[in-house]
Amino acid sequence: MSADPGGDVRAAIEAAGIGFTAGTNLFDGPERSQGTGVQNEAAFILPYGGPPPSAFCGNRTAEERYPAVQVLYRSDVDDFDGGESTARAILGALHHQTISRGVGGSYTDCTGLQSLPLYIGVDESRRHRWTINLELWHRE
Repeated sequence: MSADPGGDVRAAIEAAGIGFTAGTNLFDGPERSQGTGVQNEAAFILPYGGPPPSAFCGNRTAEERYPAVQVLYRSDVDDFDGGESTARAILGALHHQTISRGVGGSYTDCTGLQSLPLYIGVDESRRHRWTINLELWHRE
């Protein structure tokens, strides 16, 4: 598989103009604690599988793939309202959008697997957290 779904979602969030910059408040991989190079308010992109690929129209060399990607968004300290608004903006920037693939072409679709970002609670530093789970579709 040549696509990088996590990196492609990260690039789409950064390009959406909703206040995220890779390496500043937008990161690949699991959630990181606030500290050196990581702000309180941040988003983390983690591919996590998806359903198995299927042959495209019986063609053994072309497959439809459906990678799943999770965006974990963390608000600034004590900022539930602003955080919820930003989590919704992330979902809006991705749901049913055509996302470019870094290896060329684009994903046929990017679908949010929930109607709204899923609130998962507040952490020990009083930062609110949401997840946005996505399924991307593409052919290889």
